Amino acid sequence: MLTKVAPDGLGVIPENVVVRDIEDMLSQLPGIESVRIVTDVDRRITEIHGLANSSRAPKQIIRDIESSLMAGWGIRVDHKKIGIAQVQDEPEQERRALFEKRLKIKKVDLSVTGLASEAEVELELGGKVYLGRAAGGASSGNNRRLVAMATLGAVEAFLRSRISLVLDELTVTTISGRKVVIVSIAALSPVGEETLVGSALVDGAEPEAIARATMDSLNRRMAMFKSSA
Repeated sequence: MLTKVAPDGLGVIPENVVVRDIEDMLSQLPGIESVRIVTDVDRRITEIHGLANSSRAPKQIIRDIESSLMAGWGIRVDHKKIGIAQVQDEPEQERRALFEKRLKIKKVDLSVTGLASEAEVELELGGKVYLGRAAGGASSGNNRRLVAMATLGAVEAFLRSRISLVLDELTVTTISGRKVVIVSIAALSPVGEETLVGSALVDGAEPEAIARATMDSLNRRMAMFKSSA
């Protein structure tokens, strides 16, 4: 909503306008992270400091600030009073680390009824639960695969992307006297196929170790997969 225009229009903030409100509105402009306005005793703007990302050129951001001040509050400001500090994007490794917290395994369930089995896996992130299910014959080898497939289904529910995750191979072996699950996953996307491998020690129930091994194969690529959603 338009407010009363400043008396002379030259950088003076009207009495009925809160400076913080202007800062908050300017901070919502594309490319801007935050804005701080400095005024003198007459409420005349002496400096505007903006922190911006690298998505837009500083000159474009300055013009946006000038236009917004004039359109919203009738305030004309010399562009020389506006300073923009740009922060560069984080290195790829840091960006991925900050992109998402890892999905947590909330529940792993394998039920066998006669000749049929059904696996159900729930993953959780930020209070939201993602469910995956897989069903098939009740052989011991297939039961293992069903758990891995249910885990992949829960991940796909989280990603909601064009990436398809396929279980290539699942092996339970012994290394240094410890039982270990090793899985190989094929990640299929419009740009090609990628093979991912993960493993987990069997410390308790085998189905839980299968789910952990499946997630281990995907965790390092999850941020990239999510960004393609």
